[in-house]
Amino acid sequence: MPALSDSTGLRVDFSSEWLSALLPILMITCATRCQLGVWLLVLSPWFVRGADPVLKVSLESDQQLRLEWNESGEISLEEATDLATDWRLIPQQPIVTDGVARIVVSSREHTQFFRLRQAVLTRVIERSPFAGETGVAVTREVIVRFSAPLAADALIGTDRFFAEADGRRLLARVELGADRQAATLFFLEPVPSNARMQVTLIGSGLRDASGAELDAEGDGVPGGTLKFSFNTAPILSSANTAVSGHVFASERNPDGGNRPLAGVVISVDGAEETLRTTTDDSGFFQLDSCPAGRFFVHIDGRTAAGSEWPSGAYYPFVGKAWETVAGTTNTSPGGTGEIFLPLIPRGALREVSPRVPTPITFTPEVITANPALAGVQIVVPPNALFADSGARGGMVGIAPVPPDRLPEPLPPGLEMPLVITIQTDGPQNFAEPVPVRFPNLPDPSTGMKLPPGAKSGLWSFNHDTGRWELQGPMTVSADGNFLDTDPGVGVRQPGWHGNNPGSDTDDDAPDDPPDDYPDPTAPDPWKKCKSEIGNMINSAFDCAYGAIIPDKLVPDENAKSDACAVGVGLAIPGTLRDCLNDPSGCKATIINSAGGALIGCS
Repeated sequence: MPALSDSTGLRVDFSSEWLSALLPILMITCATRCQLGVWLLVLSPWFVRGADPVLKVSLESDQQLRLEWNESGEISLEEATDLATDWRLIPQQPIVTDGVARIVVSSREHTQFFRLRQAVLTRVIERSPFAGETGVAVTREVIVRFSAPLAADALIGTDRFFAEADGRRLLARVELGADRQAATLFFLEPVPSNARMQVTLIGSGLRDASGAELDAEGDGVPGGTLKFSFNTAPILSSANTAVSGHVFASERNPDGGNRPLAGVVISVDGAEETLRTTTDDSGFFQLDSCPAGRFFVHIDGRTAAGSEWPSGAYYPFVGKAWETVAGTTNTSPGGTGEIFLPLIPRGALREVSPRVPTPITFTPEVITANPALAGVQIVVPPNALFADSGARGGMVGIAPVPPDRLPEPLPPGLEMPLVITIQTDGPQNFAEPVPVRFPNLPDPSTGMKLPPGAKSGLWSFNHDTGRWELQGPMTVSADGNFLDTDPGVGVRQPGWHGNNPGSDTDDDAPDDPPDDYPDPTAPDPWKKCKSEIGNMINSAFDCAYGAIIPDKLVPDENAKSDACAVGVGLAIPGTLRDCLNDPSGCKATIINSAGGALIGCS
């Protein structure tokens, strides 16, 4: 039954034994300044039989509140000023004495809401290669991404993150990203081809920024061990199997024709010394005895006639995925037989700083030729560029590329007004996403520019997978001239990048797992509606607090019917609010609200 404190700290604690074993606890507490109508709604949304942590609020002083609950594992305390806004984590660590956790907070002159919540454990949200992936390049690293940053002092070595082939652990090193949300396993020895690779990540003892252990298995339990496997591509030569084509410069001859590139070296990844060829004066090549099926190559334009690498203008070094039918001569890429390489202008590469962000822009010659590209840039974070060996620093540059003159055609349905290539003097990794500003050019399909505030998506060609991949949302600037990556979004590696508002679909990737994530650029049509409904419900609650509760929550043994009405009255709008905010948890919300309504009727 209700337990009431004195007149300066009225507390209604519905923590009867039968109710705590069945339903969460709903407490409405007037902890301070009751004469001003300052009410605190304290929610303890727990549904664990016999282990419900009940949040209790009492006066610590005239200006402070004491919050107490039974300590039971990973629990966080959150607060809010109204029910239409986001809850905020109270970072203060509780003092635990005899199993009771206590925190003292300042009281406010406005309504305060508190709740206990089971801490959301950091988990692995992305694996590359994904579990069960086949045809993986032997030059590809292994990456795991986390849902939240790891602790500042967290260390990941090859004792807890490693890969094995045929029962033997491969020599490797681990690189933890600057944002501490990704760990990369770089191999220090040749990876076997046509092999099954077993990857292990041990989460026990690996903590996130809140101090909780990583939920490696994604089962809601701290710690654990994640295991997944993938198969590397075969690179054995196949008799009578070949790939032929031409390599041209992206820029055309004055007469509009293609400009052939002689001296370009094409080699198979993992067999660079034995499976290779060079283009002739017409740009033609034929790679004989190449692997059958899917395999990876690198096309090195730095050796081409006309390249002045590393001191002047040059044609870049790019990686591609090719596919062949055994015993035939195949035309690649995409059946066109044409590969285009852009000329990187002299002076495009700029040294990046280990201490401050480095903005990288087009060369003055590029902007003079196309003034619409003025203001376009990427910003490399301090010390973010590094090689597979771990060596930091180097040079970065950008150059524009016509979308129809790329190393291989864009996949069907992915149209871009402009592609920008990001090149370096060797290092191929960024420690964290690199922010990008693209020009807001007319859409190739509609001929229209996106309006200010509109969304698009950043797309990058992943040389490791051989596919275009959506990195995240971009937003049109207030003046309508640029597309800027949203906070936390950016390019993850040098190469080819562009913008398109489409979702991440790839018909060339039949082995991709189901897409469990929504398009990050898609607007939520219910967002504004839900916000307005939340505000309306919050106003109804404020009305209830001021008009009903002060009159009804009094130590009166004959007020049972009034308490019942209050309980039911608060349950209905609370259920509507929570179901709108989180439809997936609506069932549990209805059960909880029913319990809250029964409180006043018991």
